[in-house]
Amino acid sequence: VLRAEEVNGQGKSLKAIDRQTSETCPEATSGASQTGQCKNGKCDVWIGGSNFCSECSTASEYLINGKCTADNTESACEGGQPSAGVCTSCAQGFFMHRGGCYQIGTEPGNLVCKDTTASTNQGTCDACQAGYFRNPVTGLDKTKESCIACNETIAVDYNTGVANCAECIAPVTSGSSGSNQKATCTACAGGYFISGDGSACTACNDGTNGVADCTACVPREDNPAKAKCTACSGSKKPSLDGKSCNACTDINCAFCNSERACQKCDSGYILDGAACTQQTCSTPDCKTCTNPKAPNEICTACVSNYYLTPTSQCIADCAALSGYYGRPRGRRRSARDAE
Repeated sequence: VLRAEEVNGQGKSLKAIDRQTSETCPEATSGASQTGQCKNGKCDVWIGGSNFCSECSTASEYLINGKCTADNTESACEGGQPSAGVCTSCAQGFFMHRGGCYQIGTEPGNLVCKDTTASTNQGTCDACQAGYFRNPVTGLDKTKESCIACNETIAVDYNTGVANCAECIAPVTSGSSGSNQKATCTACAGGYFISGDGSACTACNDGTNGVADCTACVPREDNPAKAKCTACSGSKKPSLDGKSCNACTDINCAFCNSERACQKCDSGYILDGAACTQQTCSTPDCKTCTNPKAPNEICTACVSNYYLTPTSQCIADCAALSGYYGRPRGRRRSARDAE
């Protein structure tokens, strides 16, 4: 089971993730101690789209930049040779993260820490990248983690992130024994929406507050605890109010209701009755026109339920034009002078 670090492997096949893991984090077989390899099950540090190690399979090896090595590069790990496959203190120019010492200014460390030069506080990072928050613990030093992932759910010095959170703000004060402090989430990972107070990220397809088959969403304006769906799985499309995902009858429909009737078409199409037709005119809601999309375009007919004004515009309600009323003209509607 991977400890939360970032959104792990979204949009990638399991085979691709396994290949990435083997490239950035060679893993020992279960229970084995193998030179240069991570302890089985400990390739659980997800940084910038790749897995790195949090504990070496050989207890005496150094964990530097997420990899296990017998060579203590630039004396990155302080405090003598490790006895548990992790570093306990980091040298100047490095910072502690998930059991290892990461170099400031180079990958993968620079994907966690913004600093480009060594901090005056040895073994620490002064500014964390988006997706991480700086550990608010009092007395942050070379033995403590400087940056904590926004979606970290295991307490670090009594401070945690929020599950499925992508960006966050650090707690104002650090937690203490028996009282963890949680970061405030400001943006959730794809497929989740944020609670009003930033304390939780809820799945867009959550059975209670989400929408079935929803893959992307935002909080509803009338009820922020519930999702307003903006994208659905498969070929389904959301309703305009975002409360449902439905199978539309028209392939060029962007939004449709629970009766499968189209409510709004994809870009480049306009809704004419129940069907989406290609938009050839630049005049909004115009079905046919002369000189399409030219400066001298003149609309000659509007889509269903819209009226053509004397100035060749399309409107839904003739009451918006003082002195005019609506009158069907054959298959077209027009706004006519009131008598």
